Amino acid sequence: MFWKRKKKIKNLSLTGRNKRESISIVVSKKKKLISIVRQDVNQILYDTYRIEDIKGGCA
Repeated sequence: MFWKRKKKIKNLSLTGRNKRESISIVVSKKKKLISIVRQDVNQILYDTYRIEDIKGGCA
């Protein structure tokens, strides 16, 4: 017998780093937020944006 699974809400996340810093970007479709965390040796910067506030065009 097969059971239906509820759809899980998944966030899209990207992580990268270079010699000086690391950056993580998390996009939450459910909460309609984009969170960006940048970290280097001395500090951590954290920004949050609402998806509705971002303007973009399609190419």
